[in-house]
Amino acid sequence: MRRSFVAALLGLVIGGGAYAETAPVRMRGTIEAVNANGFDLVTRAGDKVHVTLFPKTGYSAMSQGSVADIKPNTYIGSAAMPQADGTLKALEVTVFPEEMRGTGEGQFPWDTGPSSSMTNGVVGTLAGTDGHTLTVQYGKGEAKIVIMDATPVVRVEAADSSAVVAGAKAFVVAIPGADGAMTAAFVAVGKNGLTPPM
Repeated sequence: MRRSFVAALLGLVIGGGAYAETAPVRMRGTIEAVNANGFDLVTRAGDKVHVTLFPKTGYSAMSQGSVADIKPNTYIGSAAMPQADGTLKALEVTVFPEEMRGTGEGQFPWDTGPSSSMTNGVVGTLAGTDGHTLTVQYGKGEAKIVIMDATPVVRVEAADSSAVVAGAKAFVVAIPGADGAMTAAFVAVGKNGLTPPM
């Protein structure tokens, strides 16, 4: 039940759907301190933001993966940049477990570079010698994504609030309140020092 909820929540906050009247904000940084109602996040820009947790916050843990984890029929997400030949160059690849298949399925704008996008879907074919070209199918759409050997690949698993620990790197999707306060809809935490690459 918990994993199903996390998958649905990810589909909303990462997939670009409406989770609240206020648009979600994506933040990346290091958890500096954890307290009773949330945690302090030091963003990559050096800003300190207090993030409040609530009962419906979703969590995931991310661990190091490899290109070998990407196989036909695997469900993945990939932040990528467009290339002149119409393919997408992967900036990262997230490999989802089977129980999170369908999470955020589709293709939508992302914030890791000009014209960047996030594509979540099922790997169809995989080929290439100087990298790996994936055909990723999502609904009625399809994308060709080029993954190089140096492209960061991570595996994701459902987690709970115990994953939020001081010193860990995190990717946070938060809902800003009218007063500017941030409430976490979703928190992805890297394991063993990993930085979530999305």
